[in-house]
Amino acid sequence: MSVLYLEPVVDGRVLCSLRLDAPAKEMFAATLRDVQIAIGGWSTSVGVFARKELGPQPRSSSIRSIREYVFADGKLNEPRLHRHLGALLRQEKITKFTLESAPSEPALLVGRADIVTRIHGVFDAGRSVYLAAPRRYGKSSLLRTLAVVGKASGRSVIDVDLSDATTCAAAVVQVLVASMTEKAVVEAVDATKLFAPMPIDAELTDVASWEHDAVDAIRSRGVAAVLGRVLSVLATQPTLLMLDEFSRFLRNTHRDDRPSLDAVLATLAQARRSEGQLRMVLCGSGGLKAFSASANLPVVDAATMETIALPALSAQHATLLLEELLYGHDRWPTSTCAAAMHAALGDCAVPHFVHHLVRATLSEIGGEVVDQADVRRAYRNGLLGSRGNATFREYSLHKQAYPSTWLRAARGILDRLATEGEAGLDRAVLREAARDLDDSQFDELLSCLDEDYDVGSRDGRIVARCKPLRDRWLLREQWLVSDR
Repeated sequence: MSVLYLEPVVDGRVLCSLRLDAPAKEMFAATLRDVQIAIGGWSTSVGVFARKELGPQPRSSSIRSIREYVFADGKLNEPRLHRHLGALLRQEKITKFTLESAPSEPALLVGRADIVTRIHGVFDAGRSVYLAAPRRYGKSSLLRTLAVVGKASGRSVIDVDLSDATTCAAAVVQVLVASMTEKAVVEAVDATKLFAPMPIDAELTDVASWEHDAVDAIRSRGVAAVLGRVLSVLATQPTLLMLDEFSRFLRNTHRDDRPSLDAVLATLAQARRSEGQLRMVLCGSGGLKAFSASANLPVVDAATMETIALPALSAQHATLLLEELLYGHDRWPTSTCAAAMHAALGDCAVPHFVHHLVRATLSEIGGEVVDQADVRRAYRNGLLGSRGNATFREYSLHKQAYPSTWLRAARGILDRLATEGEAGLDRAVLREAARDLDDSQFDELLSCLDEDYDVGSRDGRIVARCKPLRDRWLLREQWLVSDR
């Protein structure tokens, strides 16, 4: 059996050897010429391929099958070929995607490179960032990438998840615990004599006991004093403080712990205005502006922060993610799979649902080839069917921490938006579904639905942007839509 290798060369350097065994040559006889043309015409900022060879022996240690760049229906996957050759040219490796790979390194974070660059530009200008997006858009994955890049550039990184912080004192304790990796913070906190020494290497039960005692101590001393002390220490060296689920923290505390919340916000703002080396990323809802206005909360000040919206994936990036995950799990997609995915997920492709659609597809097929029928069936059975219950469990209405009158209004709003689909509704029409709420409460509810259910504004109308969530809501399953 003869084996030939197609070898793209840039500036005299062989990037890889693309293996064409006998079955591949027979199956892709018409495609082989297209592959050579595609490689020969591919260019980068470094240079154009100087020559192309089809030889009997590989000259590169990176040997890849040509099948990785040809769809199962025989068409050339030119974007993937170009993308991988570019990766070999820049970093001499190709990153493999799997469902188990946490996207912490930039190569795994699809469609977010420009945002990572923009955020670091904001840091370099001495300002901080509010990162805005609904849940499951990939904010936490982006934070992991920022942490990797930040550490590589010499920053200390403090990562805090505030989703369970129901009081401001508890939030400050979480900042303290996350800062235990910084010796200067530990020494500064211990020097206050407010707490027992911070248990850096203690058992989890000891840390939990320390946290409980620390909450009481912070309440007696005041959250601003303790938080201000910690932030001032962090600012003495290049430090990135990442506060995830910040808008949820505001929702949890703005009614019952308002004086302390005002003090926390003022302390964070003062730290951002200082000349220190501390930079912050606050993550939360895109509806924070309306929420903070209705609740009179000075959260984002333009002088020290820039709001950066994290959008859904573009069609191109959603296709890239789908194909890389399928190839990464040794499946062979046809050229029609991407169209089937876009039909299923709609124009607002959320990384969370792309991953779950791939997972469902892998469980649907028995062989290695994946076609559009497999993707459609996976969406129908794996996301909209009972096997998809776990995917949507966090969207159960009765699990949301809304007041009872808000729950009834939320159901009415979500029912109407799911029925209307991408067209959406005028604000005045939705207002009828929330008659029991005053205007301020209605605005606050909409900001919560922005974060929790991807409800936002488009062309002057309010829309439930996520098609999988709309489709599942229309099934009217009580465990999902009940407000009790």
